[in-house]
Amino acid sequence: MQQLPDPEFTAEQKVLLWAIRTDDIMDKDVAGILTAGIDWKYVRETAAQHGVIPVLYQRLKGEMTEFVPPDELLTLKKLFRENVIRNIRMTQRLFQILDLLAGSGIAAMPFKGPALAVQAYGDLSMRRFRDLDILIHAEDIDQAYRILSDHGYLLINPGQMNIERKFGFLNQKDLKFSYQGSILELHWDVIERFLAVPLDLKEFWSRSVPVEITGRIFSTLSPEDMVLLLCFHGHKHGWQDIGWLSDLISMISHHPDLKWYEIFSRAENLGLKRIVITSLFLAHNYGGIRCNPEFENLFMRDTTVHKLARDLQFDIFRARTLAISPFFYLKSRERFRDQIRFLLYYPANRGLVLLRWLIRPFTHIRGNLSENEAR
Repeated sequence: MQQLPDPEFTAEQKVLLWAIRTDDIMDKDVAGILTAGIDWKYVRETAAQHGVIPVLYQRLKGEMTEFVPPDELLTLKKLFRENVIRNIRMTQRLFQILDLLAGSGIAAMPFKGPALAVQAYGDLSMRRFRDLDILIHAEDIDQAYRILSDHGYLLINPGQMNIERKFGFLNQKDLKFSYQGSILELHWDVIERFLAVPLDLKEFWSRSVPVEITGRIFSTLSPEDMVLLLCFHGHKHGWQDIGWLSDLISMISHHPDLKWYEIFSRAENLGLKRIVITSLFLAHNYGGIRCNPEFENLFMRDTTVHKLARDLQFDIFRARTLAISPFFYLKSRERFRDQIRFLLYYPANRGLVLLRWLIRPFTHIRGNLSENEAR
């Protein structure tokens, strides 16, 4: 595998990158780093920001205990346990929502969140998730909205439903609800339309697989579809969160029987081959994963992938933004027709975002008035 110039990572950042690896290639270096001493406050805060406290704590406890100050390991243990408690509570909330929807005959599929924790790590405690994600069929949106609203779930943007009916096909893929401090994202799609990815959600549903979450079994995305989605999501956000990279690395490591031919075939059909190859290179470089000899050949042949990977790896610990630039995204798509579609949709999407921002104060006022009337 061809190597790219490594960014000048600090000692603390090297420890964090070591934590998400699946091999022992960095063990000796990290032992030396820990012996020399590091800024543990930076490590803790950055690990929390990137959602890798669980993997960091488990690896340090299992392999580097003798090099870690006892009080630092105790602090990480406390943070780990807090995450476990939060995950259990959010998983119970997920069960309640799925039962509500099922009781009304709405097919619902959890993905990311607790489902991904089990799917990628085999353990609910090993992933930090901030919200819950559920996929339903587009035709069930109105009914699901009424059910959740009747049970106290509040739409974060109260005017969103009306906007989505008129303009949402360009951008939105979900409705965001809040309930007692929890955030629920109710999806009818998994990628925004304006990003010009011709997904067929019926195929995602048909390929769904069972996942057991604390004794209950639900359907979720297949491992192959989840790898595709993780590659796209991370790339869309410039891989500015090593927690996303950890998810991809662990997903691949936890599923040694992945059907790589299907992954590459679907990526090519969707015009996402360049994005997938770039993401897998990062997972190889920073996680030690191996997928398929064909992957290395694809990486070697596409010089644009080299440039994309080089740019992305230098952004891993930089200031985080919501999304990569449209120019970088254009370079990431290999098909001319997808680039043209994106150029057509992107200005309309920016206009829609501006419209939402302009009317949001009024929709929030109306939402608050309605809530007070209901009380």
